[in-house]
Amino acid sequence: MAIEFVLWNHRFPLHKQAYDYLSEACKRARLSIITPEHTIEQARKDLCLIYQVIDTNEIIGCFTLCFRTTDNDYYLELPLLAGKRLMEWRDFLVEFLFKIAADNNCTKFTMIGRKGFERLFPELSLLCCVYGRNLT
Repeated sequence: MAIEFVLWNHRFPLHKQAYDYLSEACKRARLSIITPEHTIEQARKDLCLIYQVIDTNEIIGCFTLCFRTTDNDYYLELPLLAGKRLMEWRDFLVEFLFKIAADNNCTKFTMIGRKGFERLFPELSLLCCVYGRNLT
């Protein structure tokens, strides 16, 4: 396994497989404001970063990163993550994320994910829940 996290260069189209993973992550987020197109536009404005996860020339995932600030903290956030064989590359991802956070003097790291991520990322603590209901 030769996992690479490749930052998307927004001067080129996002690879179809990466777009499909991004779309999957947006659907799982279940927030109407998060769409692949919105996320790509945010990346073009340098408001977030889109990474493609590559294993030996095959795109196996996609995730986005944003830097956020509050009055007391500067933190790295992972709002969207999707891919296949996540269990195989999760250790590489955690190491990569914590290195980026440390290199940028972040005081916190947050991640938005589905319930199953509790098992996938045991080093993280659940901070809040989002509740919702379809009205149509």
